[in-house]
Parts: sequence; C-alpha cells; structure tokens
Amino acid sequence: LSALERERGTQKRSEPRIAILTACTPGSATSSVCQLGANLWQCYAQHHGYHFIFDSNQYPAFPNKYRFTSRVPTNLASALDANFSANDIEFLYQEPLALQIGSDALNFKWWQRWYAARRHLAAYDLLLVVDPDTAVFPTCYHVDLITALGLPVNRSEWPGVIARDPRVGEDLNGGVFALTGSTWGFLYLDLLL
Repeated sequence: LSALERERGTQKRSEPRIAILTACTPGSATSSVCQLGANLWQCYAQHHGYHFIFDSNQYPAFPNKYRFTSRVPTNLASALDANFSANDIEFLYQEPLALQIGSDALNFKWWQRWYAARRHLAAYDLLLVVDPDTAVFPTCYHVDLITALGLPVNRSEWPGVIARDPRVGEDLNGGVFALTGSTWGFLYLDLLL
C-alpha cells in the first residue's frame, strides 16, 4: 500500500483535487437522460470549482481480468483466497435475476462507470461517481462535497469509499459513490473490477 503513496508523491496541496464523473455508453451518451444529467452535474461542478468528467469511452464486453496487477500488492489475491479462472463470469448466466434483466447485465454495460472511475481516479483526491439519472437537489446546490460528505479537513483521514447503505432488496448501485484517491479507493476498484 505504501508504493501507491510514494507514486502519488508526498507533496500536500492546500486544496483537494475534486472531480465529478458521469459515464454513459457510446450509444447512450447523446440521449436526453445522459445529456440532462451531465449538464446538471457540470453546473454543480463549475459552481464549486471542481473538474467535471463526462466519460463515454467504450466499455469492455466482459470484465478485464487485470485485478491485482497495478496498484494492489501482488500477493493480495492469495491472501484473500481468490482464485480467478476462465469461468469467472459464468454465474451471470445462472442467476435468475440476471437472466430476467437481459443482455444489459450480461454485457457489463452497467460497469461503465467503474471502468471510467478506474481510469480517472489517479488524478484526483476525491472522485464523485454519479449516474446520469441522478441530480443535485436544488437546496443542496450551494453545499460543497466536503461538507455534504462530512469529510474532515485532513485528507489522510478520508475513507476510501463513501456510499449510502443499501435498502432492503437493493444492491450497492445507489447512483452516487465517492471514491478517494487513497490506497483504499484504488483497492476497492481493483477488487470490484
């Protein structure tokens, strides 16, 4: 974990680098939902001096198996007793809910934002990953992310991932996630992808 800290440098900036990322597939990037969501989040980002990223890069047809190869210690897979074989995603074809949802779940379209987050996280201290169908409530527009998330001033105390608790019957897909550029933020994405 310390290798990542050395790679990012030891200089402390006075202001954290913050970005808001929304990701749409190449085929949906020009849809009214993606455009409206992106425009609303872009206004919020500009109002607070954050970067805004609208990522519409191609997503992989199947998950890349680069887990544990870049920022995570090489022995982590064995420490977690993880064994990745050629049949890693076979469970998707056996899960009734995945079959009911259809091809979108099977072609990893919904993973677009996580691949985008992995591409961009290294440039920021805080990356807010938002679905394009989410928006900032008008009374919250003037509230900055540090305040809204209740983060301390000291960035070394920030958690790796901030997400709301799922409700009964929900998975972790809450539409909004905050990832910090900490070792733990990268670890979360490396384990997820």
